[in-house]
Amino acid sequence: MRIAVFGGLGMQGRAALLDLAQSARVREVICADVSLKGWKDFAGRTDTAKITPVEIDASSKAALVRLLGQGIDAAIDLLPLPLMVNAFEAAL
Repeated sequence: MRIAVFGGLGMQGRAALLDLAQSARVREVICADVSLKGWKDFAGRTDTAKITPVEIDASSKAALVRLLGQGIDAAIDLLPLPLMVNAFEAAL
């Protein structure tokens, strides 16, 4: 499976990335966040072989639709409340 985590570099997002990357059923985890500033710090602390960082503006529903259209099997939405509607609508 390929799973996208929206808000992947937040506190909950990092926990989700770690759990998903350890699953044998998950082939790739997409860490989707507005900024990848925290990626180097995160990557330096864990095995990121199955995690791909992607910078994305979640205020753009079209950007989320494009990402989900790239063979994503499931998505976890950990975005701030004002952006959640975009993620829900993009998933439809």
